[in-house]
Amino acid sequence: MLWSVATVFRNVRSYSTGSVQVKRRALPTTTSIEYTIPDDPYLLAKKFQQVSRSGKLDDAVAIVMQAKTRGQSPIVWNLVISSYARLGRLSRALRAFSEMRRRGFPPTQTTFTALLQACALGDSDKAVDIAEQTYKSMDTFGVKPSIINVNGLLSVYQRKHDMKKALECFNELPSAGKRAPSLAT
Repeated sequence: MLWSVATVFRNVRSYSTGSVQVKRRALPTTTSIEYTIPDDPYLLAKKFQQVSRSGKLDDAVAIVMQAKTRGQSPIVWNLVISSYARLGRLSRALRAFSEMRRRGFPPTQTTFTALLQACALGDSDKAVDIAEQTYKSMDTFGVKPSIINVNGLLSVYQRKHDMKKALECFNELPSAGKRAPSLAT
């Protein structure tokens, strides 16, 4: 994805992966176009959707980053994470998750579903490991996994061609209850 010249990045870090030098860029914080930034989470979510649907995801994320914390909500951050997930941008989805937590918003089942979708659609070699860590961390955040989250984990296994883990996960599911397999499973 191309970045506009006027986009400013925060926390540009570089790290080395063997012989390759990689620059990590944080989420965009400014836009090339002037937008009004709502103080209400509902209006911020609508603005995010409106701008991102027009093909300007970086501008939409910058609007969220510039918004006051009281004007944000877990729903807004779930939209950001989901948008990156749909594009298969796992590292950006994880950075948005970190920013969400840094700003004091608790993750929800929807948050974890979006992160698992990012793992499934991303091209990282470590997607399965990241998905498993993400799924296991749900308890840490006080979120009980639902069958939707299990389906997300199974989707990662399926897309990454790890049928052994998919079968193990499926066989661990109870036959009845909230975590019982659904038709989608």
